Amino acid sequence: MENVSWVDVQNFIKKLSQMDSSSKYRLPTEAEWEFVCRSGSSQAFSNGDFIIFECQTDNKLDEIAWYHCNSQGQTHPVAKKTPNPWGVYDMYGNVSEWCQDVYVTNYAQILYGEMEDLDLIADRVSRNCSYDDTAVSCRSAARMNFKPNIRSNAIGFRLVREPLYYKIEMPPSGEKLIISDKTEKELETVQPEESAQPGNLERNVGFTLQVAAMKNGKNADKLVAQLKEKGYAANILSIEMAEKSAWFFVRIGTFESIEEAKKMQMDLTEDSIKSIIVKNIDPD
Repeated sequence: MENVSWVDVQNFIKKLSQMDSSSKYRLPTEAEWEFVCRSGSSQAFSNGDFIIFECQTDNKLDEIAWYHCNSQGQTHPVAKKTPNPWGVYDMYGNVSEWCQDVYVTNYAQILYGEMEDLDLIADRVSRNCSYDDTAVSCRSAARMNFKPNIRSNAIGFRLVREPLYYKIEMPPSGEKLIISDKTEKELETVQPEESAQPGNLERNVGFTLQVAAMKNGKNADKLVAQLKEKGYAANILSIEMAEKSAWFFVRIGTFESIEEAKKMQMDLTEDSIKSIIVKNIDPD
């Protein structure tokens, strides 16, 4: 998909969500996009940290990307190049991709990896190079910014799909936590202290609060410590995505009703805890 503005994508997402009430669709955050692009690698590209001399990159960039040295000045059908180690195609080249975030100079300073703002004037982030860009522009860390109403055949998008309902079973401390929608994911869990209040982390209670994903486990530990100092029950869920790479979520309390959860959400927001969402827990 190309020739769509950031605003066009938001309108498409609304229509798509109306057609599929079981899922939430959205653009990836900038942090999420780069996490998938790198696919466990800390190098310039997911298939290596090679030196770039434009059209002389030992064919490594040619293996994974359509860019100005091999695109013949046009976009190409998806999945014609080698995918990254996680099996995701076209994370380099072909078209640049919109992200949800408002553009800031140093997005790494955003604690929770997300800068969401409904302002339709502010520049939005675009990641990945396009068929018309240089090899240097195709690095995993490369980023651009555009007005949200701009359209170009060099800019497209891919969406994140989030199931709205999960079945969560809390196991004994130190064992695996299973979250399943249509597929199962194993998460490491550390149980909170039983005396933590308000909101005990009990099994089979209707709702919980969850802080948005963080790439840094130390930040997650720091947030849990901060919450426990304030008297909240909290624990860390870490999703292992690849060797030495993980996303960290912080779960806060369980609640019998969505009203209780939303009230706590408001209290935490007023207490400077950001990016909190309400999650549904289906009982067994």
